[in-house]
Amino acid sequence: MRLEELTLLDFVPNKLVLLPVGSVEQHGPHLPYTCDTIISQYLCTVAERVLKDAVLILPPIYYSCSMEHRDFPGTIYVLPRTFMRYIEDIIMSIIETCSPKAIVIVNGHGGNCEILDLVTRTLNYRNTVKTYHYYVLNERVKRKLRDIVGDIYVEHAGIVETYLMMTISEDLVRFERIVDIVREGSLRLYRTKEISDIGVIGRLSRDLDREKGKQVLEVIVNDFLAQLNRILQGPPRT
Repeated sequence: MRLEELTLLDFVPNKLVLLPVGSVEQHGPHLPYTCDTIISQYLCTVAERVLKDAVLILPPIYYSCSMEHRDFPGTIYVLPRTFMRYIEDIIMSIIETCSPKAIVIVNGHGGNCEILDLVTRTLNYRNTVKTYHYYVLNERVKRKLRDIVGDIYVEHAGIVETYLMMTISEDLVRFERIVDIVREGSLRLYRTKEISDIGVIGRLSRDLDREKGKQVLEVIVNDFLAQLNRILQGPPRT
């Protein structure tokens, strides 16, 4: 069930509300600016297919914390304090007008993680309706992906996102522009341009295996659905 497709008379409360969050930022020479949003929306689509009417999907939030990519044209970002207040207002509005069972922020952009963790913690201390932050490349997922693609440290437009995009929407990947490259560095200390002049951080290779792409996506989808099922069962009581 998608809010953007409903009318007032179609709306049903008490759903697990999914809020996809991404970014509008450069993803190297081969991936689209809205890569993170496309991935988060895809996960929501899978959840709708599996969980049916148990979920309500909201329209995505595109603009977020992408200051690290500000040296690259086309990157559009907001400051962390702006993003934090904006997300807080949206969540409070969802609680007020949607009467949700719970809310899950489905986040495709690593640069949003610290803020979304803080926002959800603050909101959950204030509200009985719980808000969860699901990050696509969380630590559980990273551990499982090591068996497929090797170690993942900082990743931006690297092998994992390339595998995800080529499996979700192959037409949006510019395969002819992919290069063999390894660029490591901390985005807590440096802007992307200081680490990589082409905007790719981590490891990228022209030797792409479509089967590995499917496996990468399957790991994330399975992890996401497992977390949603836990939330639907209700928070643990002590």
